[in-house]
Amino acid sequence: MSETSEDKTKRKYIKLLQSYPWECKLNLYFRSYEFGKDIFKHLTRLNSSLSKKNPDIGW
Repeated sequence: MSETSEDKTKRKYIKLLQSYPWECKLNLYFRSYEFGKDIFKHLTRLNSSLSKKNPDIGW
């Protein structure tokens, strides 16, 4: 059975992410489940802050 276009795209994207030579890595730890439920809100604020401090790095 041949691979669907969507599966092929996912496979290529995963391969790219796994082989990319990352310059930095960020680990987030949450003290409570309640904080973790709003992770997207917190990540948006974090991304905004990082973008302002590092305007030469694209997202």
